[in-house]
Amino acid sequence: MAVTTALCAIFAIGCNRNTASDDINIKRFERVVFGTPVDELPSAIKEHYTDYAPLISGDPDDTTFVRNLTDFATDPQMRDVYATVQRRYPDLAWLENGLNAAMEKARTLLPNLAVNKYYTIILGTYEYNMRVICFDSMLAIDISQYVISDYQAFNYYNTPMYMVNMLDSAHLLPDCMAAVGRSQIPQDYRPQSMLDFMICSGKVLYFMTQTLPDVSPEVLIRYTPQQWGWTVENEANIWGYLLQNQLLYNTDWNLIRGFVNEGPQTPQFSNSAPRLADFIGLNIVTAYMQNNSVSMEELFANTDSQKILTQSKYKPQR
Repeated sequence: MAVTTALCAIFAIGCNRNTASDDINIKRFERVVFGTPVDELPSAIKEHYTDYAPLISGDPDDTTFVRNLTDFATDPQMRDVYATVQRRYPDLAWLENGLNAAMEKARTLLPNLAVNKYYTIILGTYEYNMRVICFDSMLAIDISQYVISDYQAFNYYNTPMYMVNMLDSAHLLPDCMAAVGRSQIPQDYRPQSMLDFMICSGKVLYFMTQTLPDVSPEVLIRYTPQQWGWTVENEANIWGYLLQNQLLYNTDWNLIRGFVNEGPQTPQFSNSAPRLADFIGLNIVTAYMQNNSVSMEELFANTDSQKILTQSKYKPQR
């Protein structure tokens, strides 16, 4: 798909620490880009610059920036994407309502949470891990990634079906809160071992259970009901496999990635669920929070995975 550096570099963001809990209004930047007549686009970007500054990496007066943006906005395939987005999501009041409730809980758990600007965008490239981005005060949704199932004629842009099935409106709100949770992991922390990856995922998923209490656990973890049932039934076997094969403290990515990466299943188990590190991590962190008097802020700040495991007293029942 067409890509423009004018839209992909979205990290030029100020650190606004205003935590006011006003009703959430999602600003739809894709409507400015694609809904404005081409000859009026440069002036429209200037007019809306204050509202959308965190998304604009270039200078609206720079001719190269304007040319890139115009090429992007007039690309036929991108206009088809935009039209599909508008048909699928003409109104996002339902998402704003969900975010209002979830972010109110999040601010109670994390009083210093800075997120107060919400956007939808069309990046022009499908990067699964970039579908929702949360950075400092901003949360941005690449809304085009949630209409991939409408692109059968384009073979879903080569997106595997197990991922296509998760790029749906049902996962929009959970994906937003997952992005908020990930933003609370210390930026200088780099997980190394299987246990580190488990605890990182477990923290985010636990945060999601607290901010989205009415969403079923299989949706939060992005499992089908069958996959969720398989993991619950096989939890002790999964844990035993990790211990027996000394994978818990292993840092060899080639050995642990099957438990961490997205996929149709976890390769080490037949007919299983994917990302078993997420499932075990959630259960470890849940046990840790139940057995210790720890705030959500303290949980995210604690990068000692071994200490969390030990103090969780986690031991699945056979």
